[in-house]
Amino acid sequence: MKEKKSSLHFAGRTHSRKGMMSTVIAGFAWIIFIALCVYSTIQEGKAELVAGAIGIFDAFFALTGAILAMKGFQEREVYYVLPTVGILLNGFLFVIYFALYFMGVAIV
Repeated sequence: MKEKKSSLHFAGRTHSRKGMMSTVIAGFAWIIFIALCVYSTIQEGKAELVAGAIGIFDAFFALTGAILAMKGFQEREVYYVLPTVGILLNGFLFVIYFALYFMGVAIV
């Protein structure tokens, strides 16, 4: 009878809590971003001031998630998958908001 090989497991390692929070924040931030894009499309580009304020709040929300992910890399004896995902998703979204802000400033 053949024995099944057990999967490789690193003893004592867990998932980073800050990485988990960062990834959850990234998910919410992307949902808000997509909702704002849909709302702006429905309004034919003439979204209200409230939509802009929500966008700025969401940009800071994404920046907070990226900072949490960076702190997740400082934890010891954890898996670094979730902090990596969190910093990529949050950082990319923050760069998108940053570019949209400066495109809006250039138009005005």
